[in-house]
Amino acid sequence: MTLQTTKSTIRASSIRHRKSPVIRVTKRKINPNTVLQLYVAAGGRCEFRGCNRPVTKHHLTHRNGNFGEVAHVVAFSKQGPRGNSALRPVDIHDPHNLMLLCHHCHKEIDNHADKYSVELLQAYKVDHEQRVAFATGVTKEQQTTIVQLVARINKQVTKIPTAQIHAAVSPKYPLERPNCLIDLNSLSLDDEDAIGAITRVIDHSIRDLFGSNLYTEPVQHLSVFALAPIPAMVYLGCRLGNTVPADLYRHHRDTDDWKWQTNQNSLQFAYRCIQEGTDQTAVALLLSISGKVLQGSLPSAITEQFFIYEIAPIAVNPSTNCLKTTQELENFKRTYEELRRMLFQAHPNLKTIHLFPAVPSPVAVLCGRELMPKVDPSLAVYDYNKRSGGFNLVLEVNNL
Repeated sequence: MTLQTTKSTIRASSIRHRKSPVIRVTKRKINPNTVLQLYVAAGGRCEFRGCNRPVTKHHLTHRNGNFGEVAHVVAFSKQGPRGNSALRPVDIHDPHNLMLLCHHCHKEIDNHADKYSVELLQAYKVDHEQRVAFATGVTKEQQTTIVQLVARINKQVTKIPTAQIHAAVSPKYPLERPNCLIDLNSLSLDDEDAIGAITRVIDHSIRDLFGSNLYTEPVQHLSVFALAPIPAMVYLGCRLGNTVPADLYRHHRDTDDWKWQTNQNSLQFAYRCIQEGTDQTAVALLLSISGKVLQGSLPSAITEQFFIYEIAPIAVNPSTNCLKTTQELENFKRTYEELRRMLFQAHPNLKTIHLFPAVPSPVAVLCGRELMPKVDPSLAVYDYNKRSGGFNLVLEVNNL
């Protein structure tokens, strides 16, 4: 063998054993573990906003099965829906690029890709999966039943956004059932004939709420949201009672939400007698929280014979900005209880307290809720009428 032949043989052998470059080809099949993670994160429901259809059960026959489709936000192919996006991930099967959808919603986002951008679909995915994570992380102690009372105020229809309710009760989680929506928007407190209808609607709703315990677990906790004339909120509080723990919320005008603030400085309240009467059985109570209740605005029936008491904040003027924290509501409750104990002693034969409130919603509900059955006097609740420039008696709330 010549030297030349030997060199040629070595070169040929080197070429045969040289490693070829590795070409990685992305397969269409998604790793089963990734699919499993997606189903869990989505709670087995379609992630298209507003759909939420379960994909492990047929929507009509309710037969169990897998009816979900794993969709790419940025398409597998660059020629597919949103496939040429600048947000295309290195790993096209990355879980952040996948959504669990029902067949109809999958078809919708791919057939109308111009309407559903990458950013929009990712927002759908994030919102849905955060909601699932929150719901599945809730323990029984964090569940709450939502009670809503809405009615016309100054002839304006009122409604409480669901998102604001969820934000206010967090970290508690609203139960889907039982729940209680008392909608009085079709009625008006200006109509005397409507008062009976209003109380009947509230009575019926509360009976349904607690009557649902025949089919579900008893109501363990309440979260109460009220946006209605004050007499209706007082009546609601009385019918709810105080045997079930409850959190009361109010709408904060400055932030346009219902979430209690966490200020360190808490407003304090005090009561005082502003008129010494002659009849121990005649008592009026002015609640000057959201505004000042003037004696001149009281009806002529509140004569000089009446003892008139007032609860008001200490060191600040009453205003719509009063009551920002749960501690301030607790401070009012404590003062209200102190006044009631004093009335038991000073007015032992008292049957009715004439109530003139200028208060935020949780105070109105609390006034009715704290009535002790067969012990406390009834509340004759008045409402301020701008047209007449004074208070009118609307209804009497008793605790029998």
